[in-house]
Amino acid sequence: MSAIEHIMHGHSFNSGFSNVSKFSKGTAVKMIKKYVDEALQHGIPMFKNNSYQLCYDLKKVIGIGSNGEIASKIMIYIKDGWIRTVFPTN
Repeated sequence: MSAIEHIMHGHSFNSGFSNVSKFSKGTAVKMIKKYVDEALQHGIPMFKNNSYQLCYDLKKVIGIGSNGEIASKIMIYIKDGWIRTVFPTN
């Protein structure tokens, strides 16, 4: 499973999982890629647990966090130079 398949499987609006953050209804792969591009251009990754984490506030609603509240931030996990997962957070 590729990273984008993982992201869409686990974090799309209708993923079916509970207690996970989800992108807003209708968010397509193309939009998630734009969110990631913006975060990578302007955010500052932090090295933690042998990988990089980048949390960036897009300053607009992109989904809901795992707590069910509106999320405007995006969390990106990068390991070995590859994006492993991406999801909305608050």
